[in-house]
Amino acid sequence: MAKIKLTAALIREMLHPQKGQILYLDASLPGLGLRVTPGAKTYFVEASVKGRNRRVTLGPATTYTPEDARREAKKVLGRMAAGEDPNATKAAARVKSITLGEAYEEFMLARKLKDTTRATYAICMRQHFADWFKRELVSISPLMMVQRHSKIASTAGPGAANGSARVFRSIWNYTRALTAAADGSKTLPESPTQRLTDLRQWSKLQRRTRHLTDDLFPAFGKALSTMRVESTNANYADFVELLVRTGLRRSEASGLRWEDISLSNQTLTVHDTKNHKSHTLPLSHQLQAMLKRRHGMAEDDVVFPLCVDPRKSFERLSRLIGTDISAHDLRRTFATVADACDLSGYTIKRLLNHAMGTDVTAGYIVSDVSRLRTAMQRISDSIDQLMAETHAPSANSAKKDKPDSGTIPLALISTLS
Repeated sequence: MAKIKLTAALIREMLHPQKGQILYLDASLPGLGLRVTPGAKTYFVEASVKGRNRRVTLGPATTYTPEDARREAKKVLGRMAAGEDPNATKAAARVKSITLGEAYEEFMLARKLKDTTRATYAICMRQHFADWFKRELVSISPLMMVQRHSKIASTAGPGAANGSARVFRSIWNYTRALTAAADGSKTLPESPTQRLTDLRQWSKLQRRTRHLTDDLFPAFGKALSTMRVESTNANYADFVELLVRTGLRRSEASGLRWEDISLSNQTLTVHDTKNHKSHTLPLSHQLQAMLKRRHGMAEDDVVFPLCVDPRKSFERLSRLIGTDISAHDLRRTFATVADACDLSGYTIKRLLNHAMGTDVTAGYIVSDVSRLRTAMQRISDSIDQLMAETHAPSANSAKKDKPDSGTIPLALISTLS
């Protein structure tokens, strides 16, 4: 950095660089400098605080004269010599004034979230933390979070308590990173939800395992046939068949458009997925026939119109089968049938579009769509066979919501979501 005596005339004559910055140090006051960028000339102070170099912005040269800058710099340098980091002081003051409502709004503006996720976050915050919106973040203590979590669990249920606390934690951690100092040090303490972890206060939830067991498949097949002759449910029958033969989530299947279906390549592609990665699956012969039939009479760009929220039709399906069933139960059913076909865990994860996480071995496995075609056909053929078979009544049915050692493996259950 060039060292010169900063004067008003010299500063006026300095040329702005086309990009980057040029730093000048004042020869008459060590620690004072001028930063010249393409759009501004700004005074700064630079000194060591507790062994770490710190650079503090004073203000623009259009506001400060060199004499004003020197007087202000002496004050700041004195505070730095006493061990104060002015940048940390500014950051702490800024953090202290941020309310939960402001942090929530900033988070929702900055983060790219799916519409369904955005709606869920809004419900969690407005139902369970609205009375804290005007509170400064730093005033929300770990004890307050433990008490609020307990209150939500008692009024809305343990799942709502955990989910709402996690949303709160996401907003807090985002704000904590956003308000960090230039060196990355955090001015906001860790999230109050950490106390829930330390005290093991997170609600313990039993993962659902409900799915179509072998003895229910014949009734399931007959239910689809019945719904296909009912004018109000024919569309949903095809929708349900796609769910059980692909393992897609309800939102993924209902959002399919004909441009996402390639009948020539015999594939379908979901773009709006939970992990934000496009998911392409091969079509079994059964799905090809069903989609060709629908394409021939399609009047809409959407493959399954009016199936965004098919709760009433799932109620009808449940009555026909004789037990409650949901769209996500069909995803578990797909995974269970896939496991019964002795497909590898990696193949099932790929079919379900689950992330491999930190599994090193999975990073070496490349599964293209063509290699999944045989697996998809085996699953569809097994579903056909199950629907055609007659089974004796079983104590294990979709009504149960408890793990069964003879159905979905525990490791697989833990990944289904």
